[in-house]
Amino acid sequence: MTSIACRLAAAGLAISASLCATPAWTAAIGTTFGRPHILGTVASGEFEEAKTDLTGHFDQPLSLKIDPRSHPHEVMRIGLWLREQRPTLKLKGSCTGACAWFMLDSGHLLSIDRGTVIAFSVFPETWAQVRMQLDRGDISIDDERSRASRDDFIARIPASVWDHSQALRAARVQQARAPAWVQQFVEAVTQPVLRDLVHDETDFKVGLKLSPQNCLWWVPDAEGLRQLGVSAPASYQPVTAAEAGKVLDIDPRMIYVGPALRESPEKPLCDPAPGVRIKLPFMR
Repeated sequence: MTSIACRLAAAGLAISASLCATPAWTAAIGTTFGRPHILGTVASGEFEEAKTDLTGHFDQPLSLKIDPRSHPHEVMRIGLWLREQRPTLKLKGSCTGACAWFMLDSGHLLSIDRGTVIAFSVFPETWAQVRMQLDRGDISIDDERSRASRDDFIARIPASVWDHSQALRAARVQQARAPAWVQQFVEAVTQPVLRDLVHDETDFKVGLKLSPQNCLWWVPDAEGLRQLGVSAPASYQPVTAAEAGKVLDIDPRMIYVGPALRESPEKPLCDPAPGVRIKLPFMR
């Protein structure tokens, strides 16, 4: 399989990734003594299992502990279905990315365990952003050789990666319940953009540039949850950037903790270390 070496051009940072599938392990989806739960790493194809095993059990609170390595598109599908069920939710461990966009507000939020990482980003949609820029011709010139190079790169990425990422982005834009201005804030803060492509017959590099705020994730504090329309328990305290960084497996200096901001600050919200490496999200 072709490998990817991805680099981030801003502030001397680097992104690395490989064409790897979702982890082989799957989530524990079902009930324990009648109490429903989704715990662990949600894999591709588990949407149908969630519907089958959880339907009829929402008279008890639903425990959610969604591993950040879960398949974002599958988490999104389950989250949109949960909205129809209106469960009472108990959050544990982590609810990031698609979980935060589509599960956090799917029902009544009963409790959030201390230390739970809640984090928003459009970073999991990176492939959709890359494809949009490629289709616009942002990094190519209008000649046959350039178009052939672009088409070759697109063909090397499995179609499911493009499709799932684009579906995730469309669902977030059209169906996420976060206010429009909050979505715009998250996009402005966490969306990297394509800078260049360099590839040959065996390898290729994807050059990305961070947003002006130098962040990849936003961890809302209590005010941030209120801005999202989420009624957090009075005892809710956000995790620190260091705690979130361990769960998200990135440099904590690429995480902003606090409320959403209506105006961009003069000083970037994040200050990542030079040479830090992160993994580009990949969805099969």
